[in-house]
Amino acid sequence: AASDVYKRQVMASGAAALGISLGGRVCYNGEPSERPVLGSGRAPQLGDIEACFALQKRVLYVFVTILLGIALC
Repeated sequence: AASDVYKRQVMASGAAALGISLGGRVCYNGEPSERPVLGSGRAPQLGDIEACFALQKRVLYVFVTILLGIALC
């Protein structure tokens, strides 16, 4: 579905911004599955969760700043 494509694009851009790759062979509920590799770089580590939240916060600040700029013009 189209929404899956958009989800992959967002995840891939986030992974690339963090310098990690996501996907490949994964296991959900004991069932192995092969997912497309998103981003490029090293495998994610625990510390990347904090980096992900920091990235989300920066994107939110930029988005709100743009909206405020538009609203004030």
